[in-house]
Amino acid sequence: MPEIKGTIFDIRKFTFNDGPGVRITIFMKGCQLRCTWCHNPEGRDPGPTEVETESVNPDGTVQQFREVIGREITTDELLDIILSEKRLMQETGGGVTFSGGEPLTQPDFLVPILKQCREEGIHTTIDTNGYADREVFERVLPFTSLFLFDLKHTRHDKHLDFTAVGSKKILENLSFLLNCGARIWLRIPVVPGFNNSRHEMAEIIDVLKALPGEIEQVHLIPFRQTAADKYRKLGYENRMQHVPSMLPARLNPYKRMFRRAGFEVIIGG
Repeated sequence: MPEIKGTIFDIRKFTFNDGPGVRITIFMKGCQLRCTWCHNPEGRDPGPTEVETESVNPDGTVQQFREVIGREITTDELLDIILSEKRLMQETGGGVTFSGGEPLTQPDFLVPILKQCREEGIHTTIDTNGYADREVFERVLPFTSLFLFDLKHTRHDKHLDFTAVGSKKILENLSFLLNCGARIWLRIPVVPGFNNSRHEMAEIIDVLKALPGEIEQVHLIPFRQTAADKYRKLGYENRMQHVPSMLPARLNPYKRMFRRAGFEVIIGG
């Protein structure tokens, strides 16, 4: 496999919420969206991000230092890490998930790894915001077992205000994947002030019912206030800093709406 470098910011082994079975999740740098509720803002920039941070010494003094978030890695190096977990993944029906950030911002790095995983019999999942050129989806589709596809809102103006991009391209890509017979678990982050209403959920359901193909699962993901420290460290504006986390039980009415429309629904995931 050619020696190609990509940029990642985390590798987590033994994950359970990023696809079926026990998985290894690779978090790749770079994202085109600026979601106000993003819980991985350190994945936004395409390259390593240098930040100032501090730690408290045993004597109570504070030590400041610079931390680099993200590192370059070659396709061969990353594949070695993935293959080291091959037996456990296959025994549990798991695999490898590429998340971020947005993994489709690094297609030249991602595609050869996907190909090699397919040759090794490893289940591959891409966790995507759906905002990529059609050509990128065409390149990864033959080697991707499952897409975790985010759908945040169907209305262009609302999507643009909260994520910095519109929804048209995302909906077109979702339709394309379904037309191609791709396996899709749809993820809908439920965010106060954004899409947390029966009316907006009904709009999403109407759009989904009009799409071709079958969505295997719909995951309703409650907003969680977990990234405030990251925003402070990175110096990013946090528009959601005063919004409390949602209890999963508050999503039960939406779960019933999706079930009545014929979708298999999970809260969380």
